[in-house]
Amino acid sequence: RDKFEVRANIAATFQKILEEMALHYVNHLYDITKSKNLCISGGVGLNCVMNAKLLEKSKFKNIFIFPAAGDNGISFGAAYFVAHSILKLPRTRQLNNSYFGRSYTKNETMETLNKYSSKIQYKEYNDDKITTIASKLLIKDEVIMWFQGGSEFGPRALGHRSCLGNPRSTEIRDYINSHIKFRESFRPLAPIVLEEYMSDFFKIKHKSPFMLFAPSVEKKTKKIAAGIVHIDNTSRLQTMNKEQNKKVYELISKFYKETGSPIILNTSFNQKDEPIVETPQDAIDGFLSSPI
Repeated sequence: RDKFEVRANIAATFQKILEEMALHYVNHLYDITKSKNLCISGGVGLNCVMNAKLLEKSKFKNIFIFPAAGDNGISFGAAYFVAHSILKLPRTRQLNNSYFGRSYTKNETMETLNKYSSKIQYKEYNDDKITTIASKLLIKDEVIMWFQGGSEFGPRALGHRSCLGNPRSTEIRDYINSHIKFRESFRPLAPIVLEEYMSDFFKIKHKSPFMLFAPSVEKKTKKIAAGIVHIDNTSRLQTMNKEQNKKVYELISKFYKETGSPIILNTSFNQKDEPIVETPQDAIDGFLSSPI
């Protein structure tokens, strides 16, 4: 315990200094540019707590951070630079999601499912039925492994390769950490909130589609979603609208209608020491090796 406390204190000190220095540099940048918009790149851009402090205290109004802010995002940056600065192509709309991975066909998925016909049962439903069933399962405190479309680019699971749960108590969070992820009890699980309700439950007016801000929560959030609140009353937030992910948006909407909570719990679809699942084969292997 003593060793843990020493390391925790070192980490907390480093975090505090990082936030102070980042705010100093960012405000100096504003004084030079007078721009209302700030873009952050580099791995430090994944520091959600720092980002929230900059959003709260800096002179900038808008902050954009690419979802893969580390070295792996350089490929996108290089492509954008060539497109805009060399080829002079028109700029596209602001990035709305990070689902850049390959999508798998129905035939590929069915072939994989059929290989495990002796171990799993499955049925085919339309999207409306799927989201209705999923909402009812969440209300019953079941955990759902959710796989759809192309995988997310970057370190965050944003609703295409996710484990979803009911956020109302800390029991689901503790169960996922101890029985599925096999990690420390203090590790956070994130909320997905319907974009139109974000400011009702989180102290933020800025969209957070890539889970890169950790704002403080409102008091009522702890009552309906205690499982996604950190010990310092912050939460690593993902906001979602229908354009970004229609299926998960509809799922949360149905959950909200039944529970009064426009928030569900979200963490990445993987187990300890494993990467986030990519293929249908990965998803089924992850499901079969878990207690879900």
